[in-house]
Amino acid sequence: MSFQTDLVINTLHIKLAYYGFIFFATLFSYHLYYLKNKDNYWHVFYSILASTCALFFLFKQNIQSYSILLFIVILSISYLLISLFNLKNKWISIYKLITLSVVWFITTSIFPLSSLNSIYKHPFFFIHQFIFIFLICFHFYIRDEVDKNFISTFKLIAIFVNMALVVLSLFVPAWLLANIVFLLINIYIYKKKCSNLFYFLLVDGMLLLQTIFVVLLQF
Repeated sequence: MSFQTDLVINTLHIKLAYYGFIFFATLFSYHLYYLKNKDNYWHVFYSILASTCALFFLFKQNIQSYSILLFIVILSISYLLISLFNLKNKWISIYKLITLSVVWFITTSIFPLSSLNSIYKHPFFFIHQFIFIFLICFHFYIRDEVDKNFISTFKLIAIFVNMALVVLSLFVPAWLLANIVFLLINIYIYKKKCSNLFYFLLVDGMLLLQTIFVVLLQF
């Protein structure tokens, strides 16, 4: 998704250090979540390794806005603390959904920008990307947080949001193709109970697939 932002908005401005930072920061967050487990030795090791590498790549790039970076860090820490201490109620679940969506949107669509003025020049791009990322996070929210009695209703909401994305992307072939594929996945999820592997490969995988379509079809 970051590469897509760079290709469409920046015309390949991002340095490789940025991708290194994103990869290791994500790896750090993943392993940090599992530190609450008893046998966490490898997670401690990878957390230290990933955080060190993330900081190394962070200082290797020209950061356009430290305030954006700080905002991402604060939201990420709040999300991790809630997960580590296993805090749960309806409003915390909604907060986690919004936080995760906003963090991934800002990280992949705002933080890579060579100029923040691009937000005003390409509003359609950023609106679509936020809804797309939110929908992916929404599926995990439904799977992990929603009461079983309401899962079908929430899955139906996801389908309608996806249909809105299809309409929104009618004149952008790469997005349209990705959103149609995502709609088919949504319909399948509505009818079937899917495994964690299905979610990781096909729901999370939509982030990669959309970018591949954009690269192949040149937006």
